[in-house]
Amino acid sequence: MVERAKASKLAYLPVASFIQQTASRAPTPGGGAVAALNGSLGAGLLLMVCRLTVGKKKYQSVEAAMRERGDGLMVLRDRLKELVDEDAEAFDVVMDAYGLPKGDDAEEEAQARALALAYAEATRVPLEVMRLCLDGLERGRDVAAEGSDNALSDAAVAGLTLHTGFVGAAYNVRINLPELGSGDLRDEVERALAEWPARADALVAKIRETIDRRMAQ
Repeated sequence: MVERAKASKLAYLPVASFIQQTASRAPTPGGGAVAALNGSLGAGLLLMVCRLTVGKKKYQSVEAAMRERGDGLMVLRDRLKELVDEDAEAFDVVMDAYGLPKGDDAEEEAQARALALAYAEATRVPLEVMRLCLDGLERGRDVAAEGSDNALSDAAVAGLTLHTGFVGAAYNVRINLPELGSGDLRDEVERALAEWPARADALVAKIRETIDRRMAQ
């Protein structure tokens, strides 16, 4: 339980402390938490681009759309920040399940049930990170096309960062897949892994293409 108490504060650590902790021997924050953090940072950068665009006469025609996108990106940013901690907590629950006694058949069955529940949650968290990063990339495509010229590089970094968050979360989903039994969750995960990566790749490519074109004008 000590590790879980520490994990619950990850999203609120100073940046330097978070970076230092990722390099420690502690298993959290690990790749899943860092993937969620990347997503949150990417959504935050896009929100900044929206805010830098709103209120400028040159972009008056897209102001309402930018405000709406910004509202959605704020929700994404905050939820992805929460998932930094939820990923670490889910890992701790898996470790707790492995630590349960298994001296007889009843204890072994109890541990198996605990592990099944723990791995399900440890898979749902990065799956949500994937979904939210994909949502962010879709918003980023439009922000890259219509955002302020002065923030084009920020929109580009946002797209790349969201894509990193998506790919990182996908790896964390994949590593848990062998631990999932048959059922709705496994079906959902397999569909997501089959369909979402191509969409994410296409969106980040479109963002980069748009930014490159606008920078060349």
